[in-house]
Amino acid sequence: MRTILSILFTLTLLSGALSAADNIDSAAIRSERLAGLCRVWGAIKYFHPYLAYRNIDWDSALIRTIPKVRRAVTVTDYKAAIEGLLGFIKDPSTHVLDTSYQRHPSRITQEDSLQPYMLTTDNDLAVVVASDYSQFSGDIYRTDQLRDLFVDATQTHGVVVDIRRLDTSDDSVTNSVTQATLRTAFLNALPVLLHGDVPLASSRRRVHVGYIPQATANAGDYLSAFEYRNTTALTAAGKDYQSVPIVFVVNEGSEALFDVLAGLQIAHRATVVYEGYFDQEGGIETYDMDLPDSLTVRMRVSEMIKPDGTVSFDPDLVLPFTTDTSLMASPPIQLALDILAGTRVAPPVIGRQMPSIVPNMPEDAYTEMAYPDVEYRLLALFRLWNIVEYFSPCGFDLGPAWDSVLLEFIPRMETASDSLDYVLVLAEFGGLTHDSRVSIETPILRYYFGVFYPPISVRYVAGKTLVSGVRDDAQNIPDIRPGDVILTIDGEDIVSRRKRLSRLLSGSTPRVVDHKVDSVLLGGRNGSEVRLTIQRGDGNEEEIVLTRHFQYQPERRKGKVYAVLPSGVGYIDLDRLTQNEIDSAMDAVRDTPELILDLRGNIDFPPEQLISYFAQASAPAFKICTPERYTPDLKFAGVREKFKRIGPGGEWVYNGRVVALIDMDTGDIAERLCLMLSAADDIVFIGTPTGGGAGDITSTVLPGGIRVIFTGSDIRYPDGRSLRTAGVQPDIFVEPTIDGIGNGKDEILDAAVEYLLQKK
Repeated sequence: MRTILSILFTLTLLSGALSAADNIDSAAIRSERLAGLCRVWGAIKYFHPYLAYRNIDWDSALIRTIPKVRRAVTVTDYKAAIEGLLGFIKDPSTHVLDTSYQRHPSRITQEDSLQPYMLTTDNDLAVVVASDYSQFSGDIYRTDQLRDLFVDATQTHGVVVDIRRLDTSDDSVTNSVTQATLRTAFLNALPVLLHGDVPLASSRRRVHVGYIPQATANAGDYLSAFEYRNTTALTAAGKDYQSVPIVFVVNEGSEALFDVLAGLQIAHRATVVYEGYFDQEGGIETYDMDLPDSLTVRMRVSEMIKPDGTVSFDPDLVLPFTTDTSLMASPPIQLALDILAGTRVAPPVIGRQMPSIVPNMPEDAYTEMAYPDVEYRLLALFRLWNIVEYFSPCGFDLGPAWDSVLLEFIPRMETASDSLDYVLVLAEFGGLTHDSRVSIETPILRYYFGVFYPPISVRYVAGKTLVSGVRDDAQNIPDIRPGDVILTIDGEDIVSRRKRLSRLLSGSTPRVVDHKVDSVLLGGRNGSEVRLTIQRGDGNEEEIVLTRHFQYQPERRKGKVYAVLPSGVGYIDLDRLTQNEIDSAMDAVRDTPELILDLRGNIDFPPEQLISYFAQASAPAFKICTPERYTPDLKFAGVREKFKRIGPGGEWVYNGRVVALIDMDTGDIAERLCLMLSAADDIVFIGTPTGGGAGDITSTVLPGGIRVIFTGSDIRYPDGRSLRTAGVQPDIFVEPTIDGIGNGKDEILDAAVEYLLQKK
């Protein structure tokens, strides 16, 4: 009996383990499928031409598809869900590939095995056959022969040109070389049939230069537009020959010449008979995206533009596939001959005019959703993931790891339990972009960090959190002073608190994140108390209580904004200098042999106004690099560059030696000034690295009315090094110390003065 019970117990445990494993596997599969949905939804959103101008609610398409993917049990279920998503576009050229599909050839008996050749009917109509494309590869004689046949055809009453591709192998269908050789032959031969030049159809595709801001002013050169390409024409060469009507007979494999045929149609020089099922537009570019479960989505990324401005190629008449028969008896050839004989008339092809400008279609912020349903939470994740993938300069550095981030955050977003949890997941997701400019802006997160602060500021130094300053207007507070080390905040260990908050903040380096944590470490509600355990310089610990009454503001230096120091060195605090004071400040230090520019902070004036005092020649300072995208294929990701140069322009130029002070507070405009100063003169930087946040920003919105700020354009040195990844590096590294802060020293400034005096 015990043995039986033992066996049953073991089977129960095994069954439970297998069930748990099945749940894990199914959860992983669901996340992978949702990740595939995210990628295909984003690629189509930004690169399918229809999404630029047609009234397609692509958000709604995703919202309706997400439950189907989450419920999908089989591959068939998943495929049906993806096909349902693509159905919103109403574009047969965008579809899930069917691996069992094979192109149906024209099954005809050829009159001659060698091509091209020409037959003539009793009523003096010509049929030129060039359906075996492979015969034109690498054979110039075939091109000349085709031209000669067209010349001969001008002696008849009309010509049928049969270019229905015969072969069916996958390699042949996708062999661009074979298609190109036939195209070259026709472009060289066709002009003898023309008495006037014929513009050919071109194509257009969507191009994005960065991401157009959704919630901030357009501070960069961001745009989304159509890019038009391949605008060419056939130059007529038939003035010495008779003009004859032309009918082309084509099939699915003839798409290499669809742009030529469209141009001939618009010029009223040819009629086109199509054999087969004309359900997918030819003459376009497509992109294949692999999804889970071995599915592949083929999506359109361009559309044909005919010379009259209408889109797509359309045949004049369509017939079913030809059954086994001889060439001249096949229905498409007979129909073509009837058109030439006047016994059949092709109806006119009515083109579809489309807008040439991409309208600005703003994202929906769904502001009414404080805590969005799971579908909208996933929409937020998918929207932000794709924006980083295609439009953030940081995406260049993330690589395959960005796919892993998506897989990690899908289940976390699904299980986010309330509005705060939803926002915290988004904040942590944003932190993984390693973008120093990323900011998740919503009252929920702002109040989570805390809006009000006690009357002290803190700084992370040498692995410890120090009190770095006490506000001058603080009254009736306990004895707390710069240099005190904070050990706990409201009972939470300082290391744990910093780690918890750092996950919600983004920075290109750990130093940037530590600096951001300093700014939120002590936040809380107005009037609330914060309990700190501090360690004095003598090692004694003490608990003190402060009240949060103040809004956060960074520390600012005191004293004169500009002056000549007792050492004779000139000094200008650019963080506090106003635009109206620039000339006065420079006049005050004009005769000093050395000058310190304090850039530990930001500047509120155009840097060009100051750099004119230091630039002695024209030189490149930096370049603004914005991601340029025209395809989901990141192998072809480009960058649009805009160079910033400096040049002399002031009434006088400062000729003394210059030192610039920098640290993590050096803001984005100040960083640009640093690069200009580097280009202007042999300037020495002293301090700690800057945060690398000088790029132009852009923004998007997410469900719940959440605004996301992020880097839209990268700032790079003239040699291509990115400022974002490392900031401006000091020539002389000087970092504040615990003792220095405790004794009220400005160690970076002191080091600069000492350096200049030693160099005299």
